[in-house]
Amino acid sequence: MNDDAASAQVRGTRSRLIDAAQRSLAERGLSGTTSREVARRAGANLQAITYHFGSKDDLVAAALLDAFRGWVRPAVDALQTTADPVLRMVAAVQALQDAFERGRDLLGVYLEALVHASRSDALRDGVLEVLGDLRRILTGQIEELRTSGFLPAWIEPQAMATLLLATADALALHAALDPANVDHHRVSAQAMQLLLAAATGSRPPPAT
Repeated sequence: MNDDAASAQVRGTRSRLIDAAQRSLAERGLSGTTSREVARRAGANLQAITYHFGSKDDLVAAALLDAFRGWVRPAVDALQTTADPVLRMVAAVQALQDAFERGRDLLGVYLEALVHASRSDALRDGVLEVLGDLRRILTGQIEELRTSGFLPAWIEPQAMATLLLATADALALHAALDPANVDHHRVSAQAMQLLLAAATGSRPPPAT
């Protein structure tokens, strides 16, 4: 086997393990995902997990981060286009809604991952990196809208970006707990309307 073929085989095994871990997490959750189950689904031996990731926990972290990056990447791409800033924001919200639909079976696992991140350096660092990138880009978009005069000067871009991200996490929590009564499309639309309404609203009273 030449070097290119060997490298492709390594990437293929790693990819299969991540995919198998994601499927197991969706069906069994963090507590029910075992090394043996993941290896069986991936068609690999147990040693492959140690070889590629070091441990099952590191594999789980990699699988969760892979899913998480897949969810937010379309929104990041939408925010980085050359379209009008308002259209970028709307496109980003739509991209997140689409990703929410595609990854709904991993929603509970995502919430578990946020809690589990405090006990996993790899997972915490990865989540913070992804969220940091998204917050930075979102802050830039809101700053651009404020500078142009579309949004009022009282809006603090970084604080607003953090509020929007926190709202998304809260929406994920409520959708996981009570999916029949939480319409994420309507909730997301309300959040955007509140932000856009600030463009024509007056300055709010000072916080007490």
